[in-house]
Amino acid sequence: TEALLKVVQGVLHQSRDGGESWESIPLPPSSQGTITAVATPAGSGETIYIPGPEIGVMRTQDGGQSWTSLNEGLPNTDVISLAAHSTLPETLYLY
Repeated sequence: TEALLKVVQGVLHQSRDGGESWESIPLPPSSQGTITAVATPAGSGETIYIPGPEIGVMRTQDGGQSWTSLNEGLPNTDVISLAAHSTLPETLYLY
């Protein structure tokens, strides 16, 4: 089943039972308390993107066990929002 994702007070959570119960997803130390949104591309499996001021954009492809910075080429790391393209899983829109 598809997981539901939410950010509450800078903590990323997921639900695999339609929102009945929630568990936190481990975040990289540099993003604790600063993430502002969450996005996952359609059909991407375990891929999750998070933005935040001063952290830019981070990606996990294994449900939060490891994270990669995607900041190369960005003008700065003050990203507050992002959206994943609906049909191009490698395309993100940042603000």
